[in-house]
Amino acid sequence: QEIFNDVHAQGKIHEEAMEQLYSTKLGRFLADRLVEGTCPKCGYEDARGDQCDKCGALLSPTELINPRCKLTGTKPELRTTNHLFLNLTEVESRLQGWIDWRATGSGGSMWTQNCQRVTQSWMKDGLKP
Repeated sequence: QEIFNDVHAQGKIHEEAMEQLYSTKLGRFLADRLVEGTCPKCGYEDARGDQCDKCGALLSPTELINPRCKLTGTKPELRTTNHLFLNLTEVESRLQGWIDWRATGSGGSMWTQNCQRVTQSWMKDGLKP
C-alpha cells in the first residue's frame, strides 16, 4: 500500500471508467478467460474473451458477438466500472529498457516469442496514459 500511495502522490495514477462484462448469476465482473463468444474477425463461435484460437486475433471480451459466461452459459451484462491505472507514458522509456533486457537476458530470452511480439506491438503503438 505504501508503494501505491507514493506513486499516487506523484500524480502517476489516474482513474478511468470502462465497460466490462458482468454475470448477474455469479454476481461479479468476468475475467477475459471466463467469456466466450463469436469472433468478430473470422466468425469462430468459440472464441475466448482474450483471443480467437482459430484466426489468432487478440480480442477484448466486449468485442465478442453473442458473449456468454463460460461458467454459467448465461449472457453477461455490459456495465461501467471505475479502475485505477498507472500513467505508463511517464515511464515508457524506462519500461522499454526493461522489456529489452527481458527479451535478451543472459542465457537467452526470458519470454516466449508470442509474448515478445505482443509486448513490442503495444510499445510500437505507444502506451496510453
